Amino acid sequence: MTEQRKTFIDLSEYRKELEILNADPFTLDEFATKTIELIKQLVSVVGTQQQSIDNLAYIAEKIIELERS
Repeated sequence: MTEQRKTFIDLSEYRKELEILNADPFTLDEFATKTIELIKQLVSVVGTQQQSIDNLAYIAEKIIELERS
């Protein structure tokens, strides 16, 4: 593949991405709101994972206690 052809293909991919972005433009405030919502969702996921880890730790402790008895 020639360098020109490769460059054309690369630019075509960027153009597709720009068309997608332009299809749903949003304001800076909307961007901030979407970002905050995403962060809230991530914090929720981390909290759920922490609860699972705590539950597994509790179960492991109980199993160890039972084995020692």
